[in-house]
Amino acid sequence: MVPSAFLADPSPLDAAGTEVEYRFPAGAPRDFIKDFVHELLAQCLPHGIDSDFGKILAFGVEKKIFENRFAGLLASFMRRYTYSGDVLNCLGAKPELRGTTLTVEFSSVDPVARLGKAGALFDSKTAAKVAVNPSYLLVEDVRAWVPVHAQYGLFQNELGQGGMNLTRTFKGFNIRKYTSPEDYEKLLVNRRGQLPPDIEEYRNHVFPRINGIILTIGRIPHLEEYLPGGSRRALSANGVVTTHELDLTKGRNQEYVRCFDIVIDVDAVLNYGKTQLTDNHLVSRVRRFLNDAYAVTIQTATGNWVGRIDPPDASEERDVFLARPDLGLPDFTLQKAPRDENDVIALFFELAGKGALPGYRIYGLSQRDQYDSRGSIRRSGDTADPPVPEDDRRAQTIEFKVEASVIISDFEREAKAARDVNLLIAWDEGTTHSVQFGFADIGHSIYSPDKIFPGVKRYLNDTKTGAQVQVLLLKPIIENLKGGRPGIETAATPVQGKATAMRRPKGRR
Repeated sequence: MVPSAFLADPSPLDAAGTEVEYRFPAGAPRDFIKDFVHELLAQCLPHGIDSDFGKILAFGVEKKIFENRFAGLLASFMRRYTYSGDVLNCLGAKPELRGTTLTVEFSSVDPVARLGKAGALFDSKTAAKVAVNPSYLLVEDVRAWVPVHAQYGLFQNELGQGGMNLTRTFKGFNIRKYTSPEDYEKLLVNRRGQLPPDIEEYRNHVFPRINGIILTIGRIPHLEEYLPGGSRRALSANGVVTTHELDLTKGRNQEYVRCFDIVIDVDAVLNYGKTQLTDNHLVSRVRRFLNDAYAVTIQTATGNWVGRIDPPDASEERDVFLARPDLGLPDFTLQKAPRDENDVIALFFELAGKGALPGYRIYGLSQRDQYDSRGSIRRSGDTADPPVPEDDRRAQTIEFKVEASVIISDFEREAKAARDVNLLIAWDEGTTHSVQFGFADIGHSIYSPDKIFPGVKRYLNDTKTGAQVQVLLLKPIIENLKGGRPGIETAATPVQGKATAMRRPKGRR
């Protein structure tokens, strides 16, 4: 086990501390410098170098905090998106980092020719350096770069029960730091003083693992000015910011999601890349905790702080129903081709109810859980229906999508894990340009013919982990029924030698 802290360097360098130098190969197929700078712009300045956070960088140069805008951009990226921006240090929980500074020097003979738009941020310089404080970047840090007359106010008001203490503020941020289980529980108390049904689970399995929470509430344009890339819902582990996205699916007012910035730091182990937690159950529980907090207090607090956010033109929000393509089966309850995930769910149950999809038992659907459903499915080699699972962990995990390829983005940002999904049910396959994930005929999979679920002809392969998800497409089944053929046919025979040569991933049932 690697210790959380190492002994002090017995012979440190007098002037420079620890110096690290990287060299990249010239003439390689990938230009690492250009790729990195492209990521800087995409993450921190999505609306251009002269708008939003780009304007604040110019203030930082005027106040001589940075030698040029690129120096400010680089420092901000390091403090916001890499483990150079330590969340625990920001919370005051890492005294060993007090006084530590990272100094980065960079140069380019012709930055505009070499780096394009990013080169303009060199501000006619060819070299500069920047001192980076290894602490997570907050709006209060960026506010110091702005002239006094243009600064927005900073407040530290309690949210109150149900988020009711905050009042309308046109130019300001409300920042709260939570560092104890009692603090975390305050985010779950509704207007009537009640706590959610899962409070005991949070007390036993979530709160003891949380090191701290930093919540910043403000208007969307102001957050986009004061934070590189705008607000985030981030998860960090012992100070190290991860790539996990804390998606918000609960709450009626989703327009307020971008009105707050939050980072939740937990005591957990990271993978070798320092990008993701190894404990997926903790990730799932933290997501649920944040969703409950948003539904109970945060959405109300942001609404009170920023006021009403006018939705887009109503004509853009309305869906169409009668204009959708016909399903082509007059005796079906659902008459139109699926265009929404709810349509896919409805069509699946109708097909199952009409006997076109035998062998499926579903134990319910959920918008709260990480995955859509749990069930038990009779595979091709089963002579009888499978027994009822003893608990949720032994049930098969089922996901629904309009296009199967949409789930790939969930996998790539770790909102879901391919190894946890047994079956993906979709209307159509869709398209993907992912390097890691791809679709193929089920005959090329690790599954022998007797282990394939009814109607499955395709699977989704994760080339990185080896996980393979069976995919049930409903559109071909509908086409068969319209043509007078059985809804499902026998699965294809595996390619000789393919299935037997590959080992089944650990834990796959």
